[in-house]
Amino acid sequence: MNEHIGIVGSTSPIGICLAKNLSNDFYLTLSYRDKNLVSSDFINKNNIKNVYFDLQSPNFFDKNIFKKCQTIVWVAHIMQSYDKEEEIQINVKAVKSFLKLIPETAVRKIVYISSGGSIYGNPLTIPIPESHSLKPLSSYGKAKKAVEEILIKFHERTNIKIAILRPGNIYGSEFFTKRSKGIIATYINCIQNQKPFTIIGNSDAIRDYLHINDLIQAVKCAIGSKKNIILWNVGTETGYSVSYIINLISSIFKKQAFQISHRTVNWPEIHVNVLSNIRITTESDWTVAIPLEIGIQRIAEQYKE
Repeated sequence: MNEHIGIVGSTSPIGICLAKNLSNDFYLTLSYRDKNLVSSDFINKNNIKNVYFDLQSPNFFDKNIFKKCQTIVWVAHIMQSYDKEEEIQINVKAVKSFLKLIPETAVRKIVYISSGGSIYGNPLTIPIPESHSLKPLSSYGKAKKAVEEILIKFHERTNIKIAILRPGNIYGSEFFTKRSKGIIATYINCIQNQKPFTIIGNSDAIRDYLHINDLIQAVKCAIGSKKNIILWNVGTETGYSVSYIINLISSIFKKQAFQISHRTVNWPEIHVNVLSNIRITTESDWTVAIPLEIGIQRIAEQYKE
């Protein structure tokens, strides 16, 4: 244990799972905005330091916070929405403010968790390669695209290594934090608590679902890679509809939501999103370890325990 990793956004469901895994092998500096969200697993640990800052504050960065970190994993994202220009501006401002401090730290690599599910828009080819044009429909996807562009230009100017990961629809992390997000976590919560469930948007929409553990392994591959710049989709190359997901979860849990309804939306939808993983499997030893059915079964077993 000699490398020091900083995680920005460590109190999000993904950030917590990532920190728990990395804490076995690295020194960690974990940022938080709300101390109530700091996991008890990260308190009074010799190799973990918890630090406060607010990404939306103009003076949130202290150069000493990440001074010893060789790698930063940026998980944080502010204001996930569909059509708010402010979302793009806030996230760009936060990243730009942070990058100004890099020369005064030990940071030599930044791993950025982008979004393979939103950054491409409606694709022309399936599975979607990293070379596909970027035409995001939502302000969330547009913000991710803008940050990617900033990081690539930063690398060209400074030679700081950049790893951009574009994951599919991540699931599995919510079980550990009890914070539902995404169709899988939300539907499981509804069937466990006998609540009604609402399908928002197209029930035939196809998505690439990625277990949190497979994302964590991709992050670890990116941290250990010698490449100066990385751009990887992190997906399974397999797509599933919303209807299939609901039926699969109901079958594995042997119950369904109290009531299932449907609500249409007035914003543009992505009809199909399935990611190619040829590049990441070629440039690293990453592979899909947890197919969807196994991932859902593991969650069901954890609930039983």
